[in-house]
Amino acid sequence: MKTFYFIIIFLVCQCMSIQAQIIACKSDIVLSISIDGTAYITPADILASPMNPSHRYILSRSSFNCADVNNTYTVIVSEYNGSTFINSCFSNVTVVNRFAGPLPCAPIRAWCGDGTYPLRSDGELTITPEMLARGPVNPAFNYTVTPSHFDCSNLGINTVSVTVTSTNNVSLTCSADITITNPYALFSPCYRLLARFFRPLPSNIFINNVRPGTPVPFELEIAKSKEIKKQINGQLVMVLSKDQIVSKDDKVLFSKEIKFTNKDQSIGVNNKFAIPSDIDLGEYYFIMDVVSNDKKENIGFEKYILPIQIGNDIDIKENRTKKSDELMDDISIFPNPVIDFLTINANENETSPYEIYNTVGKRISTNVLTGAATHVDVSLLPPGLYMLKIKGYNIPSRTIKFIKTN
Repeated sequence: MKTFYFIIIFLVCQCMSIQAQIIACKSDIVLSISIDGTAYITPADILASPMNPSHRYILSRSSFNCADVNNTYTVIVSEYNGSTFINSCFSNVTVVNRFAGPLPCAPIRAWCGDGTYPLRSDGELTITPEMLARGPVNPAFNYTVTPSHFDCSNLGINTVSVTVTSTNNVSLTCSADITITNPYALFSPCYRLLARFFRPLPSNIFINNVRPGTPVPFELEIAKSKEIKKQINGQLVMVLSKDQIVSKDDKVLFSKEIKFTNKDQSIGVNNKFAIPSDIDLGEYYFIMDVVSNDKKENIGFEKYILPIQIGNDIDIKENRTKKSDELMDDISIFPNPVIDFLTINANENETSPYEIYNTVGKRISTNVLTGAATHVDVSLLPPGLYMLKIKGYNIPSRTIKFIKTN
């Protein structure tokens, strides 16, 4: 019987000893940054004693980056049995960068250099950070070039910016003036046909709601690049599209074969089209495009795109009421032409959304009116003609043209 009690007492003491065992941590740990500029540590890296698989271990800190290099941190590991805290210990963790040279934790720098870059044979070009760099590009950092894509419309000097962001979210930006050239003089991808002086009649046909079936007379001039000395045959097409891309599902408004002789620099077109009677009401894009009939020719056309609203009789009658006319007159902009800030004057409580489009129908920005006076920063827009479209919650939709100058 004494032997039995002795065994029981011995087992209890052993269990108490196991339960009270204190976990042990390594005294010092050296942690190296990886090529992406980060480093991570786990409880198994810190503990010098065996881990209990039925327990969980929590670190006071587990991740590091380039900002932590050459510093020492105290990292605590805590042991839990379920939700019950049992023990803890700590280790001193020193973060180092063991890579040869400055990577990946070099001081963040942004290098930009002016240069000349030729278009590819397809008339396109993509600028990369490596092309602009005046020093090594750090693979641990994130580089963004704005703008990065160029084509024939960008020939000449363009300003680009490079933003460099480090692993600890520190950013620097630099700018460079680059010159885009076209080295393909004999078979240029930059030969262009351009729609000029497009005049729909009445002139406000794309500003107010247009009723299905409305006839639209128009005048148009199509010009070609001075470099083009040969005859060109093509097809002029005008469509209504739900997006800004011409597709087979679009409603064709007008189609005509055009022909340039080798001496012609421009041709005029006077004709008309009609808004389809069976078209669904809503917002569309009016797109004008020219396609060369000669597949051997590498002739481009700068598409002409404008937003258009297809409405009904009620919409149009409402837009013509005296009250609506008065509301329309309450909207004004100044200065026009504008250099830095465009001011939109409206009703004191007006919060309608507005959008800015360029001449090819690309939406530049979207925002809402902020009451009687809304100030819009247009200082970064390139010089040219723009359209301010106010969609109208409390007022009829309206489009106002303005000119941006230097």
